[in-house]
Amino acid sequence: DFYNYNRPHGGLGGQTPYERLRQKTTSPV
Repeated sequence: DFYNYNRPHGGLGGQTPYERLRQKTTSPV
């Protein structure tokens, strides 16, 4: 359970690490 794509993570504002990373990389500057 290195990266949990399905379960939200409380420490990340209810988002998975993957989703947060995607949001960071795909967000416009």
